[in-house]
Amino acid sequence: MTIRGKTGDLQSNKVYLFFVNPARSDTTLVDSATVTRQQFSFRKSLQEPKQAFIVLKNHSEKVSFIWDNNIEVKLNERSLTTSAVINSIATSDWYDFIAGIDTTYEQEVVAFKKQKAAIRQMPKKSVVYDSSRVINFALTGVNLTKVRWQQFVKFRERHPLSWVNLYLLCWYRLELGRAAVHYEMIKLPAHLKESVLYRQLDLALQEMN
Repeated sequence: MTIRGKTGDLQSNKVYLFFVNPARSDTTLVDSATVTRQQFSFRKSLQEPKQAFIVLKNHSEKVSFIWDNNIEVKLNERSLTTSAVINSIATSDWYDFIAGIDTTYEQEVVAFKKQKAAIRQMPKKSVVYDSSRVINFALTGVNLTKVRWQQFVKFRERHPLSWVNLYLLCWYRLELGRAAVHYEMIKLPAHLKESVLYRQLDLALQEMN
């Protein structure tokens, strides 16, 4: 598969390609390309779609996509994160999921995660529990999880065969929980169940606390 890109007037002579493994939550630099006449390209032999992103040398923003086809990337000079990724069905599906997310909800998720992390860092002996606050905290977590699960189900109804269904379970496995993710994995179509990523997600679920 190939990636062909156009940098426009962005000043950079090198582009770096990274792969992301969402089941392992790790990122790997896999290649780099020289920019020639405002163009660059990558070529890889892929067994299945890969979550990836590119970064230009001397630029901090990245262009994220799912590499599932011979694609073209037209970099946006004003904002690299909104660059156009052409001929990638999975990336278009991913953008469709993102478009349906309420920003207020995402802010609530971030705030809840920070609060949860802060509680975990507290010395257990010094914690004084307020039962009403504990209940409210737990209910907030349950309600946020319900919303995320509903987002996933609605997306699957629109795109039942999309690779993004599997990626979503990887990305949000900690939010949804092991049991819910495993339940949804069973419903995935055969081509996703036969993938390497599916097996990696299954292993990641087994390692979850």
